[in-house]
Amino acid sequence: MSEEPIIEHGIPIPEEKHATGITHIIAQMAVGDSIVVNYAKAQGIASIAQRQGYKTTKRKIKAGWYRVWRIE
Repeated sequence: MSEEPIIEHGIPIPEEKHATGITHIIAQMAVGDSIVVNYAKAQGIASIAQRQGYKTTKRKIKAGWYRVWRIE
């Protein structure tokens, strides 16, 4: 029971959603600055930072929490 796709015209493209909060935080960090976040945010920060041209490193500081440094 498959339906054929319907071609629609004039549907506006929604604005892209960006992680502006994280991007803003990374941009404000100087080399050597760090933040403490949970594992999921640490992974996201590393990914976003790399796309923005920054380098980071992270270390586990306690169960589920990481410190993320901007290193370059």
